[in-house]
Amino acid sequence: LDGDDLVIDGSRYPLKPGGRVVVLGSGKASLKIGIGLERVLGDRLSGGTIVVRHCDGGSEPKRIELAEASHPIPDERSAERAQQLLDQATELGPDDLLIACFTGGSSALTSLPPEGVSAEDKRELHRVMLGSGLPINDVNAVRKQVSAFKGGRLALAAAPATVINLTVSDAAGDVLDVITD
Repeated sequence: LDGDDLVIDGSRYPLKPGGRVVVLGSGKASLKIGIGLERVLGDRLSGGTIVVRHCDGGSEPKRIELAEASHPIPDERSAERAQQLLDQATELGPDDLLIACFTGGSSALTSLPPEGVSAEDKRELHRVMLGSGLPINDVNAVRKQVSAFKGGRLALAAAPATVINLTVSDAAGDVLDVITD
């Protein structure tokens, strides 16, 4: 934080007067990212939600809500959580900043089937893909196509807000198109 700017990897993001800073994310490392963001942003952070596998009562953020869902196979909460994040993103305006932090595990934790695909079919797809022996890059490429959440849909929901994506990769080669939600 440098005055009224958030600086990430040399890029400056102005925190606009009246604008909100919201953190949305899911995955195994997203909680630690959220806690770090709270430490840096302090009361400049308006809130948000991070979806995790277990809320164990350990290090919990103060301004960011924690929500649980299932991993490695999505459950009904996974769809509810993905929709919750989409709904929060749609509330953002042009002066707002969304910091998205999606890490390994987010594909199951925030899994929203597209229209025409049942939740059970989506779970079965996850089971088949995880048991296929395919590299995670290939698995994630398929998951993105069978989703109402992945593939940039959260960023689209957040428009016209500014979106920063903090990514932690668990996929070989760190191909951003494969690992980012």
